[in-house]
Amino acid sequence: MVYICKVKKSSTYSKSEKTKQFIIEQVAPIFNKKGYAGTSLSDLTEATGLTKGSIYGNFKNKNEVAIEAFKYNLSLSTQTFFNAISNKSFSPIDKLLSFPQSYEKRYDSVIAMGGCPILNTASDTDDTHPQLKKLAQDAILRIENALVSVLKEGIKQKQIKQDVDPNKIAGVMISLIEGGFMMAKLLDNKVYFNNSFKQVEEFINEIKQ
Repeated sequence: MVYICKVKKSSTYSKSEKTKQFIIEQVAPIFNKKGYAGTSLSDLTEATGLTKGSIYGNFKNKNEVAIEAFKYNLSLSTQTFFNAISNKSFSPIDKLLSFPQSYEKRYDSVIAMGGCPILNTASDTDDTHPQLKKLAQDAILRIENALVSVLKEGIKQKQIKQDVDPNKIAGVMISLIEGGFMMAKLLDNKVYFNNSFKQVEEFINEIKQ
């Protein structure tokens, strides 16, 4: 199960919670850019302006900080999509289109934070950090399951062609968007993401009933 970190209003935090949230927000981009192994204690103290004791007074260890940072980064990049998915006024087609559109809207901010946290964490921890890898896997599966559910509902409502394979379509949509992010980030050229974004939209229009 993936836990999406929702940012609460500062007034609802206790002093301890405010400190923890401050640390997470400051170090999240660093973990996303440098990865778990590449992020040092000095990176954390420099980013927060806090001492080692202050940081580890709020978190058990670097591992816990990294996990919370991933959850925070994940929320920033996926919350718009999940809000759309849960919007009862949206049709199944609207919900499917919200997937590429939500990533397109947040493209600049996601690139600024170092790229897609799921993609970054998956490649960074594939053979080195099972716990973070599991969180990345769960994140992808949560998106996939959400898309599959919407596709099935669209088929049931006869808005999507009856011969569509929901699992296949969901997998292709995710692969196109994640691949587009990877290419655009690697080559510093948004056109690769734009192409993927347009392809997913065309894909959705082709399966409409």
